[in-house]
Amino acid sequence: MLIMDLNIMRCCTHCGSDKYVKNGHYQGSQRFRCKTCLRYFSDKVRKFNYSDKEKFLQLYLKNTGIRNAAKIIGCSPSLLVRWIRFLLEFRPIVCPML
Repeated sequence: MLIMDLNIMRCCTHCGSDKYVKNGHYQGSQRFRCKTCLRYFSDKVRKFNYSDKEKFLQLYLKNTGIRNAAKIIGCSPSLLVRWIRFLLEFRPIVCPML
């Protein structure tokens, strides 16, 4: 029987590098610092992935209300407002038609 290592292979969520060091804990999850891009990340799993954000963007472009979109995706309306503000800040990069 093979004994599996309990350490899961991680990589930086920002640059994808596998060169990182442990850097404390925050709210029960291990924090890491990437040696390549010098940014921090944790081992928490994101609740909303990029496909959820893409689904919201499609709903937003079809003029679906914030409250209805929040019910469809399963999050709070305030989170969607933060996503909109983020998209508008990086409008030329993410979605040039906004």
